Amino acid sequence: MNRTTLNLRLLVVASASLIGTFGCAAEGPSNPPLATTSLGLEIGVPADYSSVQAALDGATQGDTIVVGAGTWSEDLVLPNGVTLRGAGAKTIIAGTVTISGVDDVTVRDLTLDGASAASDATGLRLDDASATVRSVTVRNFHHGILVHRTLGSVPKGTTYIDGCLVTGGSGAGLYTDGAEELNVTNSVFTFNQEAGVRTFYGTNAPVAVVLAHNLVFANGFGFTDGAG
Repeated sequence: MNRTTLNLRLLVVASASLIGTFGCAAEGPSNPPLATTSLGLEIGVPADYSSVQAALDGATQGDTIVVGAGTWSEDLVLPNGVTLRGAGAKTIIAGTVTISGVDDVTVRDLTLDGASAASDATGLRLDDASATVRSVTVRNFHHGILVHRTLGSVPKGTTYIDGCLVTGGSGAGLYTDGAEELNVTNSVFTFNQEAGVRTFYGTNAPVAVVLAHNLVFANGFGFTDGAG
């Protein structure tokens, strides 16, 4: 169902409801014009689009991109207000995900694999953005997850990283550069060569960063420059 059809059906149902209740649908002081409502749609890959990025490009705020099982060799850029949802471990994005300058974005239930990515690639990168990242495996990149906020910029909201596994990186599992309003919970950071979690960089220090109920082990270091 496309968005136009959905809006029209909602409008017809709302009109019929008003007619049944009031006996008429004439516009007047007690009957203001009806407003259409645009509900988020589920957009399937490969059912509706042959590539994940094409589906993201065709999405609008509130939509959910549902990616089926398989390996998708793409570098993805997420738009504002969209959910990217996989089928669990069976959905593999062989590339990076970038979330930049947007908010209300969700990434969940999939794997990001950097085995064929550039040696300095970051699996999931947030630049001056907020997102919810849940039940995502990030493996074989340089940095697994990078959360960056430009010095002096206003946070767009709280970023939540929950129930994730970040492993096999040549850099840090989680790297924060000026992160603000970041909650990391119930996640595992392991077998990353530099650090499991690096939470400070230069003068752009993190603010309101909460790390709770995580496992950080068998990395080059644990937190920043602590023993791992």
